[in-house]
Parts: sequence; C-alpha cells; structure tokens
Amino acid sequence: IGEVPSCIYSYFCVTEEQISQTHDIDDFLSIPKATADEYNYYNAKGITVYTSARTAYSMLLVQAAANYARGEKHTEVICSEKCVEQLYELVGDKGSDVYNDLKAYGCSPRGLSYGYKGSRFYFDLQ
Repeated sequence: IGEVPSCIYSYFCVTEEQISQTHDIDDFLSIPKATADEYNYYNAKGITVYTSARTAYSMLLVQAAANYARGEKHTEVICSEKCVEQLYELVGDKGSDVYNDLKAYGCSPRGLSYGYKGSRFYFDLQ
C-alpha cells in the first residue's frame, strides 16, 4: 500500500464565477445564482487566494523576506489550481534569479527549496 494522496477541496462557499473556472455547471435545475462570498472561508479569515502567478510570486518574495528577517524559514501562499502550477513553472524558469529577487527585499539566504502541495506554494530558505 502506497502513500494516500491528499485531496483538498477549496471551493466551498465560492461564487459561481469562481467555481466555473474549474468546473462545468449543469443548468438542469433552476437554482439561484451564487454571487455572494461573505461566508467564503478565505474571505472570512482574511486570506488571499492568488489567481495570478506573477502577483503570487511578488507577494511570496515580500513575505519570505519578512519571515526570514524574523528567523522564519518557511513561507507559503495560497493559489488557485492553475496559478500554483504557473507559479512553480515561473520559479523554475527564474532559476538563480530568485536569489536576486529576494536580495532586492533585503533577504540573502544560503539556499532555497520550493514546491507546492495542493493550493499551497512554499519557499523554504536556508
């Protein structure tokens, strides 16, 4: 028996516009449009879910530099499914330029590892 894959459902209490980015909606029932996001978990907790890889990368740099200055080496951002994959590719394409980008925020780690699990993309700085 191998490792059990994790499954994260991050579309509870989302708008119809948000769910239609990754799902097809059948119109076989007449139901009200889902437009409110007041009770969305992320909104209620003040958590930003990024949909743009470039925006997520910029905020990850800012957060990682601030965390590193406080001695915290792990930083993560939450992205949409498509965004997290694009962010992984973006960081991979940047290669060692990531260090220069971090340095622009006053952060000079000796090493960096990165990856994602579900919707959470992370940097681990050494």
